[in-house]
Amino acid sequence: MSKRHIITTIIIAGLLSAALYALDINKKEIEEDEWAFLNEVDEPVYEYSEYDDSLAENREINVAVPAELNALLPGASWSIDTICTVGGVTYLYASDNDLRTYAIFTENTLLVEDPSLTYFETDSITPTVIQVLAGEKTLTVDFKNPSDIEQLRTLSSPVMPGWKRYRWDRKADFCDRVMNNIEIDYPKSSISNSEHISKWIATVALAQLTGPVRLPSLVSTYLNFEWEDRSGYQGQLNDRNSVATFIADTYFADVEEEFGQEDENIPAALYSIISLRARFFNDRYVTYQ
Repeated sequence: MSKRHIITTIIIAGLLSAALYALDINKKEIEEDEWAFLNEVDEPVYEYSEYDDSLAENREINVAVPAELNALLPGASWSIDTICTVGGVTYLYASDNDLRTYAIFTENTLLVEDPSLTYFETDSITPTVIQVLAGEKTLTVDFKNPSDIEQLRTLSSPVMPGWKRYRWDRKADFCDRVMNNIEIDYPKSSISNSEHISKWIATVALAQLTGPVRLPSLVSTYLNFEWEDRSGYQGQLNDRNSVATFIADTYFADVEEEFGQEDENIPAALYSIISLRARFFNDRYVTYQ
């Protein structure tokens, strides 16, 4: 046998040996894993696609707000969302586009309106149940329950006869994202002691500029006791427009001092709200919220 045949035979023998070894290994794997299919778990298959926000549900609808809500802010523009529909009645949430007030209503009836009004769904299983917040009050409302809907009215105060609700809404000259909203119920001249009440209201509103203070009593104002006003206001207390202008100017000056006038340094939205609503009145008492 030639040397070449010897080398070829060795190579072929080596290849056969390697093939038999591979077959043996494969056999062992088959023997060990012949029941493996019982434990197999299909790997999840993920499909990726670019999010198209045009497909998202748009809850904002086009509906007119009740006349009594329009009367509070004549000419205002409103953003309106649907809360839920129960028994053919749709309950809606509205905010005016200048962030002066918020409301919950049906297409015909105003249920609650307040500058701080917000709501949250309790869970996705019971969409008719929401939590409503206004000021320091929190109320859980199930729109399937008529008594719950009536309780919504306790969160807001309608304007009492003999009183008028004034609103002053201003944006800062240096940035329209800085806003000051004031809402105060003033007594008409037909209300007894209206001048003293008006002066007391002004001192309470001005006190909001100086942080927590012990507010003057209405009795002290009636008796012409001097109250130390730390706000720096020099005008007449019974001039409500002057008081409102001073409050707004002071707030804007504070914002300007802290952030400056450069647009990029000012937060996305800054606003101050002062709301004083008359809740109860008789010959002896007046109660404000």
